[in-house]
Amino acid sequence: MLPLNPHDPPTVGVYRLHTRLGEDACARVYLATAQGRPPVALKIVRSTFTGDPGFRSAFTRQVEGATGLRSPFVAPILDHDVSVATPWVAVARPFGPSLAELVGAHGPFPVAALHPLALALAQGLADLHAADRAHGSMWPDGVLLSRRHALLADPGLEWAVADAEQRAPHPSFAAPEGGATPATDVFAWAATVCFAASGVEGPEGLDRVPLQFRGLVDACLKVRPVLRPSAADLVRMLGGPADPAPWPTDLQAVVERSAAVMDQATGRGTAAPVAQASEHPAEAVAGPAHPAPSRRRGRAYALAAGGIALVLVAGAGAAWGLGLVPGGGGGSSDGAGASAANGCLDATGYPAPSGEVGDLEAMRVAFSPDGDALAVTSAEYGLMLWNWRAEEEVARVADEVHGLGDPRFAPQGCVIAAISGAEYEGEEFPIATATTFDVTTGETVDRLATQEELVETGLADPEALDAMAFSPTGELAVATHTEPLNQTADGQPWENLGLVDLETGEVTSSFAIGGTTDMHFLDAERVVTLAYDTIRVWSTETGEELHTVRNVDQFRFAVVPGTDQIVYAAGGELVWWDVVARTELGTFDISEFTETEDAFLTDLTVDADLGLLHVGWATPSDPDRRPDPNDKITDAVNDNRGHLWDLETGEELLSGPDHVLPRPLAFHPGGEVIAAIDSDGGVDLVDPETLEVVGTLT
Repeated sequence: MLPLNPHDPPTVGVYRLHTRLGEDACARVYLATAQGRPPVALKIVRSTFTGDPGFRSAFTRQVEGATGLRSPFVAPILDHDVSVATPWVAVARPFGPSLAELVGAHGPFPVAALHPLALALAQGLADLHAADRAHGSMWPDGVLLSRRHALLADPGLEWAVADAEQRAPHPSFAAPEGGATPATDVFAWAATVCFAASGVEGPEGLDRVPLQFRGLVDACLKVRPVLRPSAADLVRMLGGPADPAPWPTDLQAVVERSAAVMDQATGRGTAAPVAQASEHPAEAVAGPAHPAPSRRRGRAYALAAGGIALVLVAGAGAAWGLGLVPGGGGGSSDGAGASAANGCLDATGYPAPSGEVGDLEAMRVAFSPDGDALAVTSAEYGLMLWNWRAEEEVARVADEVHGLGDPRFAPQGCVIAAISGAEYEGEEFPIATATTFDVTTGETVDRLATQEELVETGLADPEALDAMAFSPTGELAVATHTEPLNQTADGQPWENLGLVDLETGEVTSSFAIGGTTDMHFLDAERVVTLAYDTIRVWSTETGEELHTVRNVDQFRFAVVPGTDQIVYAAGGELVWWDVVARTELGTFDISEFTETEDAFLTDLTVDADLGLLHVGWATPSDPDRRPDPNDKITDAVNDNRGHLWDLETGEELLSGPDHVLPRPLAFHPGGEVIAAIDSDGGVDLVDPETLEVVGTLT
């Protein structure tokens, strides 16, 4: 804050000005009070703009359009006069620093404070968007840190500058497409979170965002707006709608000191009555034009303090990790356990490989969340862990995997899940089971999830698991392919999807979803399954079926991370579909595949950051060999082919029968490389820009 200078007016309307708070893109901003009213940030339009009819018109639209909007996470307009020679607007001003002030004085946010910040700002944007309003000018100076939570400093008044001058108010935080839309707000949200985590202005701070947040933030920085999640999606992914957790102790103390200084500046002597008014700024507005949406407390996933949880459903699912921690108080990031504290290459509890590796016979590949390690399932060598940059195997995690193996990393640390074969008493052959491997500790656990009670009590034989997927919060979903016709010990129908805590082995939630061959998460509260010819979206909290897509041709589908979008095969095409809006976003021709006898899909993978869609398919060299989801269907005895499309243009990027991406692949989480299984079962490292092989794992 700065003292008033002789040119500053002592009063505006009924408000007495106390100090300067600074300037934004179009106004000087003062801390002001009026009797019987909460403190305000009083914005007086600068003389540069007062004579500009275009600006005045835009500013009037912004102010009048936002008056009456209510949200706990957006400071409301309390008063204004846009008809006078120098327009002004009074916006509620809870006591506390701006995000820019705090980071500038004390450095990047502590990890424990990032989730409350991100959730509060996402809820503010979601409330604005629900009222058909975009903010348009979010940046760290426009984020306030009150005693209770973060909030937007105004409903987006600075966009009047852009309306008048056709430029973004804060270019470092502006989306590349420009404009003021919900999608540009999501981009600005991500850039602001990057700043909070790194102290670096704009998206350039992404590499300093903690891994448990980086996937979500990165999804919001996509160049194509359609690939970004909505603000409502962000709220769900962050565990809301919910009250954000309290600030960590040290941060709370900084906010309190700042609030005390502001309180002294108003001359009121004590912060208590002012704080009561300013902590609920929306309540100062009578007769809201847009009531705030009802809120319920979200589920708290205490991953840092508690262990990673696992959701079990049978089939091969995808992992897209956030590992978000709605932690409270002064919690630190040290409690995530050994696996979260170390990268996969830092230490390993599994034996180092011995002897030479011959033909790799790779079946599936997956990158670790930090992108440093690559898991490879091999028909010859089981589950292998590689330092892909050094082209060196560092650990032999398991000697054998079942079927495709399909390794999946937990979103935090280095826990891998894979379908493997486990021996059970009375069973002639191993049963496909979801097995978790903690690479740091060397702990291996076979998990039957909701089958445990049936098998232990002898009511049923163990059923093979076919699908699994880590949720953004660290849960792993697994279910059986068969219909849940068995009963539990108390005579209830067997619920074949379960949420399992990996630390305790406890099934924390379960419900019946029928047969399943593939599964992915849209976010922590929605899981998508494929059974026979139908894709269904389920609530993981209630088991309610939310959305349905019918007439699906194949037993694989993909999700576009951070969105409501999926890609599936139907009628000779891959269909890019928004399950919530029920809108087709594009199609990709795979008629060659559908017209080829005995052909089957081996891979369907989307990288939203690169804007790439890959599909792999094969035909058996032996015509009498029929494909089965549990077979090693991608081994080198098959004739394999692949296609790669640019999502934005629809252009197919591969040509000729001998290209480099005929089989399953994995995109590096940072876009550095593509790990692609070649026709002979080796693993090529492919440049994602040129599609040239730059290395090989042998």
